[in-house]
Amino acid sequence: PNYAFSADEAGSITYGGSCSSSTTSATSGNNTITFTTLSLGTYSDCTIKVTDSIGNVSSTLTVSTFVIRAPSWKQESYIKASNNDSGGDQFGNSVSISVDTLAVGAPRERSNQTSITNGTTSSSNNSLIYPGAVYVYKRSGTTWVQEAYIKAVNNDAYDEFSRVSISGDTLVVGVPFEDSNQTTITNGDSASSDNSNSASGAVYVYKRTGTTWVQEAYIKAVNNDASDGFGGSVSLSGDTLVVGAASETSNENTITNGTTASSNNSNTRSGAVYVYKRTGTSWAQEAYIKAVNNATYALFGASVSISDDTIAVGAYGERTNLTTITNGTTIGSSTGDSTNSGAVYVYKRTGTSWAQEAFIKAVNKDEQDQFGVAVSISGDTLAVGTGLEDSNQTTITNGDTASSDNSNSGSGAVYVYKRTGTSWVQEAYIKAVNNDAADGFGWSVSSSGDTVVVGAGAEASNLKTITNGDNASSDNSYNYGGAVYVYTP
Repeated sequence: PNYAFSADEAGSITYGGSCSSSTTSATSGNNTITFTTLSLGTYSDCTIKVTDSIGNVSSTLTVSTFVIRAPSWKQESYIKASNNDSGGDQFGNSVSISVDTLAVGAPRERSNQTSITNGTTSSSNNSLIYPGAVYVYKRSGTTWVQEAYIKAVNNDAYDEFSRVSISGDTLVVGVPFEDSNQTTITNGDSASSDNSNSASGAVYVYKRTGTTWVQEAYIKAVNNDASDGFGGSVSLSGDTLVVGAASETSNENTITNGTTASSNNSNTRSGAVYVYKRTGTSWAQEAYIKAVNNATYALFGASVSISDDTIAVGAYGERTNLTTITNGTTIGSSTGDSTNSGAVYVYKRTGTSWAQEAFIKAVNKDEQDQFGVAVSISGDTLAVGTGLEDSNQTTITNGDTASSDNSNSGSGAVYVYKRTGTSWVQEAYIKAVNNDAADGFGWSVSSSGDTVVVGAGAEASNLKTITNGDNASSDNSYNYGGAVYVYTP
C-alpha cells in the first residue's frame, strides 16, 4: 500500500503498532511511502512516522485497520466462436495463451474456407466434415476481441486443423490427420494439396505483423509416412518449435542432431519428436529425437513442452518397470513390463545439440496410469499429468512420495518436479480435493513460473462459479462437466 506524507524530503521512516513487526522495508519519494514487504494479513493501529532529513518529525499517520489480501481469481471473459454452430465444432479443444493473445482450436469446425480472415468475422459455411479451424483473440485492458480466423490453405475434410501453441507473434497449428506426401518444409504461404499419405500429419506456422496474420511455413516430417500423426502435439518457445508424432514407427534409439530422420518402420507407434529452429523467417529441422529405450506402442511424443533450451516429452504407453528418476542419458535398469504406466523424458540443448537430461517414472507407477499423457515445463519446474492414476487421496503431498492406493479408478493425479543444476527431483504429488473415480484429473496441465493449472475434463460437479481457495464441490450431477484447478506453492 501507499501512504501520503507532508514532508518535502524524508530522512527516515519508523513504524509502530502491528506494522513494526511485519514491515522490513519501505521506500519514499514524491511525498509517498510504498511498503514493499508487508505480509498477508490484518493490521491494527499501524503507526507510520516520517522524519525529514534534519530531524524534524514532519508527519505521523495512524491507520486503525487495513487488510493485505492475496489476489483472487475471477472470470474475465467467456468466449464463443463467432460462427458457433450446433454441429459439434469442439471449439476450445486446444488452447494456448501468450501475454494478451489467445489461440483456440476447433477440430471439427466445418467451413470450406482456405484463407485467413483478419478481423472479427468467420465463415458460416458447413460443407466439409471436420477440417478444423483456429481463432485468435487479443486482449485490450480486460476486453477480448477476435483478431483472426485461420483456416489451412490446403483445408480438407477430416484434417482437424486445431492443435495450437503461441509464443509472442508466432502461432503454430498441428494437424495430425493431414494427408500430403511432402517431405520438406515450405517456407511461405502455400501447402501441398496431395492426399496420398493418410494421417501423416503437418504443422503450419503463422506470423503476426501489427494485427495481421500470415502463414510463414508449412512443415512436413522429413521421414513423412502414413498414420504417423505428425503434429499431434506441438509446443513453441521463441524461435524453437517441438512437434510430436506419437505414431511414428522407426526403431532408432538415439538423437539425430541435424536435418535427417530414420525411414525404418519396424517399431509400430513407438513415436518420435522433431525440433525445428527459425532463422529470420526460415525454419529448418534441428533434431530428430527417439527414446533411448524405444519400444513399440510407447507413443513417445504424445505430449511435448518446451521452455527455452529444455524439452519435456511424454510417452504414456511406455512400460518399463521402474519407479525412479534417472538423471542423465540412460533410463536405469529394469526387468519386466508395466503396460501403459508411462514415462517422461527431459532433454537439454547446448548450442544446437540436444541430449537427454532425465528419464522420469512415477514413484507410484502402476499399469494403465498413463503417466505423461500431459506435460508442461516452465523454467526449472515440470508438471506431469496422469489422467488414469487411481488413488483415493484428497490432499497434496509435498515431497517425493505418492499414494499406492488404487480404489478410485481413473481419478487422476499430477506430479511436480523441480530441477537444481541438472538433477530433477519430485517436489509434489497433487490430487484433487474432490477426488472422484473417472474424473481424469491431469488429462491436461499447464505451468507458468510457480503456478500449475490442471484440467479434469470428466469432473462432474454442477457448480457454475469460481471458488477461490482450497476447496471444491463434491456434487456429481453433471457428468463430464469438467473442471480446472489452479495450484501455487
